[in-house]
Amino acid sequence: MTEKIQNQNAHGETHPRFLPGGTSWAKGVPLGESKNDDAHTVRITRGNLYDLHWEYARARKSGNPLLAPHGGLRSLKNGHQSDLWKFLREFGPLEWNWAGPWGGAGWREYAQQHRGEEPYAKINVADFWQKQLHFVLVAQLWEAWDDPARLHDALVNLALERERLGLATWTRFIPFLRIVAHLDTLPPHRSAMWDRPDPRAAEKGLDFEKFVAGVRNQNPGWLRHWAAMLIQAELDAESQGRRVIWGWRNGPGNRVSFEQKLEMNTLWAGIWELLALDFAQPLAWRICPHCGKLFYPPRKDRFYCTPEQQALASKRNWARTTRAALKAGVMGKGRRPR
Repeated sequence: MTEKIQNQNAHGETHPRFLPGGTSWAKGVPLGESKNDDAHTVRITRGNLYDLHWEYARARKSGNPLLAPHGGLRSLKNGHQSDLWKFLREFGPLEWNWAGPWGGAGWREYAQQHRGEEPYAKINVADFWQKQLHFVLVAQLWEAWDDPARLHDALVNLALERERLGLATWTRFIPFLRIVAHLDTLPPHRSAMWDRPDPRAAEKGLDFEKFVAGVRNQNPGWLRHWAAMLIQAELDAESQGRRVIWGWRNGPGNRVSFEQKLEMNTLWAGIWELLALDFAQPLAWRICPHCGKLFYPPRKDRFYCTPEQQALASKRNWARTTRAALKAGVMGKGRRPR
């Protein structure tokens, strides 16, 4: 009934609200796709509404990051069309770009000409996958935080994907990566955590071979320091233009409490907010070594998505350690005294 009323309002005398404010977003209903020399696009109309923070809380409680949009975006196989359609149905597009002036200037005249039509948006497929790659590369820095070897690989992988990233995004990354690898001399007063690297370093580009060699020579503390700076810069960049709003909730004794929130102007901005909320949690999501599934571990010592796989891994580790100890003992007995 709500859907019908809102569709009717699209051609009424009041300004249509295809997407309400607050922290809600709309799922997508794909209508079809078109390919030409200029772009590959998917046509999509608005589906049911959902609240991002409620979905995030449900994902944390169930231990399944795929129930929240940031986990869903992280788990997609880049370039797989079926994954894109599934994401649109479950979480909606990263941005709603309406075809025609629906809800904008001249919408009444447009509505008269297209009376009875469902407002739809167009999703640029290449742009969606570019953004998905961007998000994954930054999320990998966070996932590799406690392992210096993995953090090194994540930084190198970020530089490897420079050709597929958007120019504006890659230009933001260059100053950080140059400083990570000590390709720029950093004065002592600039090494503070809250300082920004020299933006003119972006004009110098990035020599990949020198970058890899430079990263390999850095200590883990330095890599984590500048990885954190890069993540912080991305969170700042993707939070621009969001309006602060007040949400309310019922409390005990019919009391009402209020809390500040950021309006969900785009799902893309909301996804970065959810990733930042995960940073504040004691346990980050992990990738199961057995099946590659993303999951929230219930304990620090859980590295597999199911208790059965964790038990098997523990047995394998115990057997491997025991064999190594026995082998070392046999070799030790066989040595001749000096």
